[in-house]
Amino acid sequence: MTIITTNQYHIIKFDIDQFIFSSINKLLIDHNQKNLSLIFSSILNNRIINTTEILTNNCYTNKKLIKRNTKEQYRVDSTSSIVITFNSSSFIDYHCQELLDYPLRLSLRFRTLGRISNGVLLSLTQRKSASLIIPFFIIEHSNGKIEITVLQLDEKKVLSTVTNIQCGKNINNDNWHWLQLELDRNGIFTLVVDDDSRTSQIPSYVVASWNLNAVLVGDTRRLSSDIFQPFVGYMSDLIFNDEYLFESLTKSQEQIISNFYYYSQHIIIGYRIAFFNLVTIHTQKSYIAFSERENQNKNHGKLDIYFLFRSYVPDGIILYRYAQGLNEYFAIGLRAGILALFIDFGFGKRQIVSDESTKLADGKWHEVRVTRIGIDKIELIVDNRVNRSTLSANGIRNAVSLQPVLYVGGIPNNNNINLTGSGLNAYGFQGCLASFIVDGRLLDYQRALVLNGQVKMNVCSDLNKLCYDFTCIHSGVCLTNEKDEPSCDCIETSYIGERCDKCKLIIFLVFK
Repeated sequence: MTIITTNQYHIIKFDIDQFIFSSINKLLIDHNQKNLSLIFSSILNNRIINTTEILTNNCYTNKKLIKRNTKEQYRVDSTSSIVITFNSSSFIDYHCQELLDYPLRLSLRFRTLGRISNGVLLSLTQRKSASLIIPFFIIEHSNGKIEITVLQLDEKKVLSTVTNIQCGKNINNDNWHWLQLELDRNGIFTLVVDDDSRTSQIPSYVVASWNLNAVLVGDTRRLSSDIFQPFVGYMSDLIFNDEYLFESLTKSQEQIISNFYYYSQHIIIGYRIAFFNLVTIHTQKSYIAFSERENQNKNHGKLDIYFLFRSYVPDGIILYRYAQGLNEYFAIGLRAGILALFIDFGFGKRQIVSDESTKLADGKWHEVRVTRIGIDKIELIVDNRVNRSTLSANGIRNAVSLQPVLYVGGIPNNNNINLTGSGLNAYGFQGCLASFIVDGRLLDYQRALVLNGQVKMNVCSDLNKLCYDFTCIHSGVCLTNEKDEPSCDCIETSYIGERCDKCKLIIFLVFK
């Protein structure tokens, strides 16, 4: 027996056979001396989610999989776990030539990205043609819960809501969660999310009117964009009526044995970083401003932030928000190649920095998470390295009441901007940003309040490399001038010269 572990799978190889387990879960291997067998168990959140037992005297004939903590109907004969990465434009459409058979049984593992507050996981629909698809049963995560919206066509052939059901808690906490659903033709359905469950009933005449024949995964094209948001994150183990739907994504057309046909767009097979909403900021005077009204976002001021960045320029503000007239602000930026987060909410200044031994202005993509823990802690995670800061007892309000304008990539040149004590300078970030999520909301550059300067959307290109090999010392800041030449700004140092490498000449005059 050989065990191989990759970023995606644990692979157990025998002479003529092999078994594959997702590396997202812990793998426990035990030996049952009484039965002369090996037991392979996948463990998630300290719970066994599936078990495979192999007889040691006949390793190739007994491969029965038993899934624990699930109902009997969710037991299947496969141990593989395929993870799909969804960005804001990914979807999979599964459709069947015949109507779906009741009872409908569905289970799914999912993980949201960056504590995003809303996103449609999947919907059960009637597909009349490629362009006419009517959603009747929508499953989404909304503000930490799973919410099901049940729809029907009224007499005017307009979709109207029949009922809404919620289940689960804290499911957008950037961890894996399990969803199970069963619905019969009488409208009785059971929803289970982790350890929470709900039972409800839809009028049977509503169910009879649906004529369901398709399952849309992550697809919001037929839904109102003002109400339903696309899913961003990861899905795995999608089982519908005892069929692993994701298995068809890894097979050729000749190998697929399924009741469903499928069409997909922008999905990534495997556990990968989700890139979406890319933007390139070319100059240090460029910036993007967003209007973030508190009454439009229940999570406003909670300080849950996620983004990706790539740059060769070691200094520049990435994100900034302030409270006018109070000298309070929140800022994230690069300082001499180190990512710095600075908070001043009137109860004392706090600063968190990334690992100072690793310079981040290296032209590579870096992943950043900022999370508020309880009342008095802020956590900064850069490329999975954790740094935390504890605020004073009154160090942060329940919801930070900053101005409803959020600046990304830089700040305007006016007197309202305050960076006192942060060590950050007022120059903007130069490079690429992607996948920005602030307080549970995707930042959509198409809806920005202001795009100032040289900002290029939906692409990452033409990074400024001039400051990469041009080093300013004594905390000088590398800039590029109008001729695209590097130079050092030495104003905030006590040095002068091309690289801030010369002492200022100070003359003392003594009068007698």
